[in-house]
Amino acid sequence: MGRTSRIRNRLVRIVHSRPLRIDSHSEFVELCKWMSANGWNAVSKNCLVTKPALFNSTGRGLMAMSNIAPNHLLVQIPQSLLITKEKVLAEIPDLLQFSMTTAECLTFFILNSKFNGLYSSYISTLPKSFSVGGLCKSQEIAVLPSFLQEKIMCNQNFVLKKYEKIFAIWRKIYGSTLSLELFQWAWFCVNTRAVFYQDSKQHSHGLNKVDGMENNMALAPYLDMFNHDAEVVVEAGFNKTTQCYEIRVWIFSNQKFTQSCGIRYRRSLRFGPWLSFQTMLFAD
Repeated sequence: MGRTSRIRNRLVRIVHSRPLRIDSHSEFVELCKWMSANGWNAVSKNCLVTKPALFNSTGRGLMAMSNIAPNHLLVQIPQSLLITKEKVLAEIPDLLQFSMTTAECLTFFILNSKFNGLYSSYISTLPKSFSVGGLCKSQEIAVLPSFLQEKIMCNQNFVLKKYEKIFAIWRKIYGSTLSLELFQWAWFCVNTRAVFYQDSKQHSHGLNKVDGMENNMALAPYLDMFNHDAEVVVEAGFNKTTQCYEIRVWIFSNQKFTQSCGIRYRRSLRFGPWLSFQTMLFAD
């Protein structure tokens, strides 16, 4: 192979590995319009030194447009845009008569929004499907080690029980049916996208310790643009002073990523240390 061919092939590889910016895509534009109309002000936007992009290896993520120093504020999402258990119960008061975890409430919210068209600008940005261990087919489970088979089947039984509970509530409130497939989609939207957010004391009592693992979470529109990455660690949480959910760069294990358009960083949200089988079951 000659020198010219090697250069040509290298350029082709660079082009194919370059992230594809998606900030002009209609669903992203509509999301930003909706967020701006609901409290995402100019101060919040000035924190964004990144652009949403599609990466070959990890899917959707945020690509930095300039070098970012540690402790730099990347994103601010105002409390008014966070979808919390308190907000869900205020918008769907019929749920107050049931004892529900935060994960169950958020799942119900997504299903309700999907049916009635509310929050469509946000719902349209959620993944259309998932490839998590909890959705493995029987033939796929059969080729896994026995200890993983047990974990996956246990998780699938757990999700089935959740479906039965939400289906009963849904039928009592709306008198209509709810498919298992649609429930699974909404459930995994919550369990792969939710961020930590302390539930209000008013809505956190009366639940046992097992249920407690499904509480203290919220959906944060726009943060769905972040995917897992082990090379970047960020500090994320709700800032009581600014009343915003914020993400700051913390540590880089590999500081620079070279793209054909120059030196760039890629930032991905890291949700904390999960056990391997938990990641397999829930992480998409």
